[in-house]
Amino acid sequence: MLTTKNIMKNTNRVLITFIHLAVILPLSGCSRSVDANPQKMESGSTSTENRDITVKESSYPEKNMTIKKTYRGSDVIMQETDIDGVKTISYSINGKCVCIEADEDKDGSFEGFWIFDPDTDEFEIFHREKDGSVHPMESKELQEMRQKTQEAAQAWGDTIQNIQKEIDESTNRNH
Repeated sequence: MLTTKNIMKNTNRVLITFIHLAVILPLSGCSRSVDANPQKMESGSTSTENRDITVKESSYPEKNMTIKKTYRGSDVIMQETDIDGVKTISYSINGKCVCIEADEDKDGSFEGFWIFDPDTDEFEIFHREKDGSVHPMESKELQEMRQKTQEAAQAWGDTIQNIQKEIDESTNRNH
């Protein structure tokens, strides 16, 4: 049952998961094609192959994170991420992430999922109940989430610009 308390609780969980995804997915290769050659895998990884499907799993114990990527050829088509027990699965087409589902409360059931339009950066968020029924996020809540996402993206962009500026200044001082 959707109550104001549940909506706020879900909004906070969705925002936290979304922020994790905004940081982890670009760094982990979900948004781009990656070479699936098992010879080029990072240390601590395992790989299995099934015809044209390759699965690579990487573990990062220092970050309490595992990432399992499924490739069709050299394209990532699915990525399972576990960060401190919060599990997400992302699905990609043509190297672009189009859907993510998450088990935010660590109970083994995926309570939320996001659908993305990679060309416009628009998204919809849905909540899945224990009985399997699905409800779209309330419009007001979705608008707030879109605003927070835009603000987070701007802050992330500013951070990257500042880092690049520091690198450029350091490089200029050393020459």
